[in-house]
Amino acid sequence: MGIISETFRRRAGVQRSLHPTHPILAFGPRAQWIVGDHEKCLYPCGVATPFDKLYQLGGKVLFFNASFFTLTFFHYLEERIKDRLDFSLFFPDPFEVPFIDFEGHRRTMQTYVYTLEANRRRRPQVLRDEFDEQNLVRQHRLGNSRFELIATEDAVRCLDSMAARGIYFYE
Repeated sequence: MGIISETFRRRAGVQRSLHPTHPILAFGPRAQWIVGDHEKCLYPCGVATPFDKLYQLGGKVLFFNASFFTLTFFHYLEERIKDRLDFSLFFPDPFEVPFIDFEGHRRTMQTYVYTLEANRRRRPQVLRDEFDEQNLVRQHRLGNSRFELIATEDAVRCLDSMAARGIYFYE
């Protein structure tokens, strides 16, 4: 979201996923593969989604003057551990969500939605602290701008290490 994302979206050749709650933009030779069939994924950020594909490709997440807590890839990490949590990450039944496809047709899809309890119990600072402890986030300032970068492989490796120790980022 924001002016940079919107400018990128309007660039020739940029592909957008059709998922109405967590759409993704991609550019380059693998763009269609990255965003393709996102609307068919029951979990918005899990297996077979663009987030999973970004991880498979060894991608990185760059924050440009944005809080680390806007990390949407965080949801991919959550979905990797959802079966280990002592509460439900998602409502039990998927929701029917309308969207408009690229030809202008109104369609619906099913997607799971995060529970209010999951939203309330999230503590992303726990994850950030672990990332910092392991020096996984590269930071740089350029003038008044702040950049932070994390490799998806590092984030997943850190998550797996935390989970093996029984540490999760929830209260």
